[in-house]
Amino acid sequence: MKPAFPFEAYSHVVSPIDAADGGGLLFTMPDIPGVVADGATEMQAIADGREAFITTVSARVGTLPSFLGLEIISL
Repeated sequence: MKPAFPFEAYSHVVSPIDAADGGGLLFTMPDIPGVVADGATEMQAIADGREAFITTVSARVGTLPSFLGLEIISL
């Protein structure tokens, strides 16, 4: 299922992984817990992060409002 909001709508962080832990770069999305990926290069970490985003959001489609801390208000 396609997420309601595109990958580009969310901020992400790419940070270095300590060489003692294998090196590379870690990708996270602060607004969506569970979206974590890594890669040898920034481009690879972001590409893998996009896959993690799609997988995580697709798995939680029915729980997104509570998962993101949002409240559904009926009008």
